[in-house]
Amino acid sequence: MENKGFTLVEMIVTIVIFSIASVAFFSFFLFNSRTNLKLERKVKMYETLHNEIEAFKTTVGNDPTTYSIIWSAVQGTPVDSAIDTVSNYNIKTVFYLDSSTGTSPSVSPNNIYLKAVVHLGNDSITQHFIMTLRR
Repeated sequence: MENKGFTLVEMIVTIVIFSIASVAFFSFFLFNSRTNLKLERKVKMYETLHNEIEAFKTTVGNDPTTYSIIWSAVQGTPVDSAIDTVSNYNIKTVFYLDSSTGTSPSVSPNNIYLKAVVHLGNDSITQHFIMTLRR
């Protein structure tokens, strides 16, 4: 008599191998999804940072009355801030006089050293920049 089909041991081994492969595949998929989400958040933060710095420069450059706010600010205190909602993320940007540039004071006759900090949840990005003010 010829036995056709699989034995119980063969079936169990096949199921175990398939299960291990499935767990590896889904772990890789989950890792890639998390990495993609983190990367998307960082890209949104950098885009917002760039846009807010340009908007800040335009606002200050077009409105000389805002100079006094910047010139009278104390290092480490916010000069300006903005909250944007980008792709369902609430991203906060805060501008400070920059005391970490190694220059003292952070305001020179025509240049002002600033830093912009973007916050999204527990993540933050800091960008230092110099503005030349027209008086």
